[in-house]
Amino acid sequence: EPSELPKQWDAMYVPFQADAVRLALLAKYGGLWIDVATICLKPFDWWIYDAIRSDERLEGIGAFYFPSWGVEQGRGAEYMENWVLAARRNHPMIIAWKALFNDYWDSVRVGTLDPIGLPEHTMFWHVDLSFLQRFGHDMRAYLVMHACFKKLIDERLDMRQIWQQEMLLLRADEHGIWHLDEPDVHWDPTAGVQKWLCVHDEPWVRRVLSRCPVLKFVSQFALRLDAEPRQRYLEEEGHPRCSLSAVLRAALSFQLAE
Repeated sequence: EPSELPKQWDAMYVPFQADAVRLALLAKYGGLWIDVATICLKPFDWWIYDAIRSDERLEGIGAFYFPSWGVEQGRGAEYMENWVLAARRNHPMIIAWKALFNDYWDSVRVGTLDPIGLPEHTMFWHVDLSFLQRFGHDMRAYLVMHACFKKLIDERLDMRQIWQQEMLLLRADEHGIWHLDEPDVHWDPTAGVQKWLCVHDEPWVRRVLSRCPVLKFVSQFALRLDAEPRQRYLEEEGHPRCSLSAVLRAALSFQLAE
């Protein structure tokens, strides 16, 4: 419903619209949000969703975190990724997160990729967002969902307790984005295409299949992969087996649930 989104939703840049929609849907219905360019290699019930919906466990939200961007670099879990989010319906953290996100957007002029003023906005005066300034990038204005999450866990004890005790937290650099962060690729799209499509690296395939329930491809990688013919990933029309096609072939071998 329009009332569940920021008032200026129609004028917002698409990535921010997507953030508003994911929070609104998860708050109202619960379930699982998955970004585009995210390939599922194992059934979600196996590794995240069974825990979230179980009455016998405390965890009501499941997500990946990226410790390289944590407050304590390499260990902190403040940088909550949002490309896979699982939550119970009407979960208090998702509801609070959505309300704070909408309040911010209702108070600023929208229509730009990097909304001017988030670091200086009164909502964030006492929130340390310095962890979003790293590796030569200042992401504070772009990562509005992340800034709102940090404000929640900094200022509300109930939200901090949920984050520390009632969330299923998975390391992104060991699972969902290991293939982007590992030394042979290290966030270089050209190196990634070479590694995944030009060779068949069996140890890499085994590592991905054993440790990575999903593979998330950020935009610069996804665009390169989208440009390749479908047959290359299916080993059709003379295309030889490569690392990524071997992973996809193994993933497609899972039997569908009844």
